[in-house]
Amino acid sequence: MKNKYYGDTKIKSSKDVGDLDVELTLFEGEPVVIRKKMAKFAVTDKPLKDLTELRDKRIQPVVAEILGVLLDYDILPNSPMNELNGIIDLLVASHNANMAKTSEILWGIKEDNLRFSDIDKVLKNAEKEPKE
Repeated sequence: MKNKYYGDTKIKSSKDVGDLDVELTLFEGEPVVIRKKMAKFAVTDKPLKDLTELRDKRIQPVVAEILGVLLDYDILPNSPMNELNGIIDLLVASHNANMAKTSEILWGIKEDNLRFSDIDKVLKNAEKEPKE
């Protein structure tokens, strides 16, 4: 990834990590592992101004896919059933429950550094472990 940036930091090199992830070795800071799908949006030709701009680049394609799913299911956003708010509330509640469970399992790891794939791996591994 010659002359590419992740946020405001130039990328020194990149390598595939399995089928889904890519590890970005930056000229400054720790290596960053992100999904290849995300790299299409988050890796840029020019440095970004700040983390807000990086966040926006990262979330825009996610929002587009979520809106596509809502359209596919033809959700009623303004009906008395209030499906859209129900979906959002359930999504947030599910995420919070998974974060709490993950924090218990990964005691001592900063939640700020956890990715959804980390949460998923930990929960799947915990399900495989025999109960005492």
